[in-house]
Amino acid sequence: MNKLNELFSVVNLAEIPPQMEGRQLGFIKGEKGETAYLNIPDASRTVMVFELLEDKPRGNHYHRLKEEYIYVIEGHAKVYIWLPDCEDEPYCIDLRKSDWMHIRPGLAHLYVGAPRALILEQSPIIYDAEHTVICHLQENIDGRS
Repeated sequence: MNKLNELFSVVNLAEIPPQMEGRQLGFIKGEKGETAYLNIPDASRTVMVFELLEDKPRGNHYHRLKEEYIYVIEGHAKVYIWLPDCEDEPYCIDLRKSDWMHIRPGLAHLYVGAPRALILEQSPIIYDAEHTVICHLQENIDGRS
């Protein structure tokens, strides 16, 4: 687990006191609605929004070069992470609305809705299939935690 801890971080932005000036990450819930701000220098060469469904895992790979910043817009998700040479030892992280996760290169990951989530992904590196390694974590991950 120590090596895994070096390759990811998770914070819930709604739990950070609101302060726009000088902050990279934050969340404001006001009378006009909610705002999440993700001021990450050079993090937006790749931007995606995708839906996660309960029975439809996504990911199941790692990137040699690309790091990812994941923000949960709504819903709940489970993220299974593991070191590529330890596929039998995945670690499950429960993400909820306003959670922000940083995934560094070399960390294998698989996402699934719990039961559904809408996700924003940012990366400072453009996706390149040549630098993405497909893993073989069981597609049926029910019962894992």
